[in-house]
Amino acid sequence: MQWFFYGTLLDPDIRRLVFPHAHEGVELAPALLPGFRRVRCKGALYPVLAAAAGQRVPGLVCRGLDERAVLRMAHFEGTQYEPRALSVTLESGAKEKAWLFMPRHGRFATREGWTYERWVRTTKPRIMPLVHFWMNQCGAETMGSPEILWHVRRQIRAIARTAEPPATLWRLAA
Repeated sequence: MQWFFYGTLLDPDIRRLVFPHAHEGVELAPALLPGFRRVRCKGALYPVLAAAAGQRVPGLVCRGLDERAVLRMAHFEGTQYEPRALSVTLESGAKEKAWLFMPRHGRFATREGWTYERWVRTTKPRIMPLVHFWMNQCGAETMGSPEILWHVRRQIRAIARTAEPPATLWRLAA
């Protein structure tokens, strides 16, 4: 199964906290998500996606995550997000489906743009201790974890059943 990261999961330090057992084994490749723009989430320091015809969001396609890593991502994203499959464009121009966590409701988007570079410069140092604490609270190690919403658990199981064997992607330096 492949995932598209467009926000804080672009950061290698965040990925290390979210899926510490798997972060070194993943394959990453640059990709674009068409039809959206990245905006700041209302009342938060991270982004959400807002539909925007003719625009695209840069990010990373990630392969090699196991079920535990996906469950930990679901914990990291929180109950207001759910996995959704969308088409992304790889650097080669190939279009592929990738899973990403999207807000369950559209009311979280602001009009203010969000960039990874600005987030690293202004917010990352403040947020890292909070992410560390949040991920230490994660009890989602198996599909039976009670903190995973039933519909998200069902979606993750469906994703795992349809996962294709990993293709060769470009490995980025962390």
